[in-house]
Amino acid sequence: MNAPHATADASEPDIHELDHHLVSYKKIIVMLAVLTGIEFGISYLMAANHLGFIAGILILVALAFVKAVMVAKFFMHLRYDPRILGLLAVMPLILATPLNIICCFDAIKGPSI
Repeated sequence: MNAPHATADASEPDIHELDHHLVSYKKIIVMLAVLTGIEFGISYLMAANHLGFIAGILILVALAFVKAVMVAKFFMHLRYDPRILGLLAVMPLILATPLNIICCFDAIKGPSI
């Protein structure tokens, strides 16, 4: 009557779902690697005096912010959680970014005493 068909055990993940997630993870890893390469290029331009110090720091902080958001969304799985959890995770990052920029400039400038 009914043809026997394989039923997946509840403990076994679906192979198609795993493949889909692996493709997403590979894309994110490639994007993070490209952004890291861009950061190295920016720091090289800053060292060779082809890019201003302030512009370089602001670009590097922006790239670091983008990378942190990507890691939080995909590797911490905040993309699939309710929005309020994502906001709770991102708010300290948003609030700390201006302070980090100020501290970078202050550390480079040295004490003003």
